[in-house]
Amino acid sequence: MTLQLIVNKQDVAPLLSGPPKINDEIDSVCRTLEFQLQAADGLTNYLGNAVQLYLGGKRWFYGFLEVTGWDANGVITYKAYDPLYFLKKNPYDYYCKNQTAKQIAAQVLSTVGIKAGILADTKSVLAPKLYQKAEGDKVIIDVLARTYKTTSKKYWLRFNPEEGREFGAEIYERVVPRDLWAFQRGVNMTSAKFDESLEEHFNVVHLINRETGKKVAKADKQLALDYGVRTHVEEVDKDKAATMERDAAALLVEKKKVKTTINMEGMNLNLAMPQFYSGDVIYVEEEMTQVFGAYHIRSVSQTIVDSKTIQLAFALQNAPDVPQIQFDDKQEQKKTKNKQGKKDKNKKDKDKDGNGSPGTYSPEMQKVIDKYM
Repeated sequence: MTLQLIVNKQDVAPLLSGPPKINDEIDSVCRTLEFQLQAADGLTNYLGNAVQLYLGGKRWFYGFLEVTGWDANGVITYKAYDPLYFLKKNPYDYYCKNQTAKQIAAQVLSTVGIKAGILADTKSVLAPKLYQKAEGDKVIIDVLARTYKTTSKKYWLRFNPEEGREFGAEIYERVVPRDLWAFQRGVNMTSAKFDESLEEHFNVVHLINRETGKKVAKADKQLALDYGVRTHVEEVDKDKAATMERDAAALLVEKKKVKTTINMEGMNLNLAMPQFYSGDVIYVEEEMTQVFGAYHIRSVSQTIVDSKTIQLAFALQNAPDVPQIQFDDKQEQKKTKNKQGKKDKNKKDKDKDGNGSPGTYSPEMQKVIDKYM
């Protein structure tokens, strides 16, 4: 297995002065690749050129060089963005009438000039909507969120760099796979810091229709006693009047969650694990609670130390819709789990789980994404 870094059809991996790093954040438009090269004859700044990173015979990244710099020691730095970046750089007007999210996404990708890979059939036909001077990624996220409201199915957008028919922007249904990768101390986790927060917790929900005067309130009395009353209020239009009771109950379920986050580091040795993406779900050992907890990846950095070793850094958020896995004895866990840390989420243990900087969503869009998680 070898590492290849192709820039302008030339493998520049032998000139790397440090390990390349792939970054992926849930609130970012696209993934990025950062690397450094030692200055040599024939190197140029390569701005705008395609860059491809291969590891273990598979393409892990495909994008275009957007930023370059150099220092007095002859080290040149590069930063590349995957093609979804161009959704942000090319706003257009889109009028979407009687189309599914899949059809709208295909229209947006074609307009911007990004290759479409496999787009899942989202089925639900959405009401007409005009998007003016809209960045393509925000249009696609909006139609996927609207599809969720009508189908309760979550779809997501990312760029698949692998070669073959999968290559290109893809929309896939976010379902939890039967097998999930687990991280455990002494196996593939090197450090972790856990935090719990009530800052975004609400145990009372009020929906108000100003036009009709109808009000609906839902509360979790026990949580109100435990944490004090915390009220979330939303206004709804007349089209939602018939479903306010159901909508309030569903919103309470979402709002009453206590947010748990982890900053975790680990190792992927011998490429035993695949590439990780934001939005994926993994298990992490929680010794304090004696479970393997399920967590969504909010951000992941994959630093390629060499052709067989990847250093991982995650920011994680609890995934309450995925069952935990209980464990009693760490030594027994090591016997029942494969060496790479892979666990079956359906199998119980036998012993007892912006508008800011380029590529970043605005705070408003981050709120949409957080609600969609």
